Amino acid sequence: MGEAIFQASAHSARPGAAAAAAGTFLDVSGADFIIEEEVGQSKHGSHDASAFSELDYLAIDVHGWSPRHGPIVIELDQSFGHHQPFGQEPLQGAFAQVFAMAEAHGANTLSATLTSALTVENQFSFVHGTAMVAL
Repeated sequence: MGEAIFQASAHSARPGAAAAAAGTFLDVSGADFIIEEEVGQSKHGSHDASAFSELDYLAIDVHGWSPRHGPIVIELDQSFGHHQPFGQEPLQGAFAQVFAMAEAHGANTLSATLTSALTVENQFSFVHGTAMVAL
């Protein structure tokens, strides 16, 4: 099971020049059941922009069994606006934040995460996160 949260915000002195984007994706191998939920939001104002993306997942491997047509994937859809608005207001300048968590339970399993965030004042923000889980 794991979670990835990406946030980005931007501020520009020129109206309409601020842009922010955040996205997550999931690629799982070796699991028989995969349950995932992905949520994304973005806001654009005259001088500010912000974006948020979150992915939560649970992957299960049933020892000695494999589904005939590949893993069974269940995507939870929250398209009816049940999510709370995301965190903070856009900051002045550049901002980048990344959070990733992965857990593996059972014999011969592995989990690891790697994240990085880079900002250049009033010019550029970048985040990258990777999580690896072996079942």
